[in-house]
Amino acid sequence: DPARFLRAADPAAALAALLAGGDWVLASLAGVRHARPATVAERDRGTVATGAEAAPCVLLGQDGCRLPFPERPRGCRELEPWANGECASAWDLAEAIRAWEACPDLGEEALRLVRTWKGQAARGDLPPVLPPADPT
Repeated sequence: DPARFLRAADPAAALAALLAGGDWVLASLAGVRHARPATVAERDRGTVATGAEAAPCVLLGQDGCRLPFPERPRGCRELEPWANGECASAWDLAEAIRAWEACPDLGEEALRLVRTWKGQAARGDLPPVLPPADPT
């Protein structure tokens, strides 16, 4: 849900801070770029999966999600477990696409910032002061 980033003073920097940390990726769904937590496999490979992937989320620890409930992505907060071990969410893919369609440049702006920061680090420049990962 892009709202978590849009509440920040600099939405692109807030998203870029999460992308730069490696636990979040910018994926594409129905041609719409959207941010989501990475899977363990994506983080290990350094690439975003283009389809369904049966790999655990990088945020999933032994005791469940390592993020406090309010900081979790909307799709994760709305997951409801079913008796068969599967989960369902009221926040479905169609809603996610509509939400991210409303801010098509946010992801590209964030990626540009990540590239800039990585370039600064490679040149030995002082690293930027990153904004809080989860704006309120």
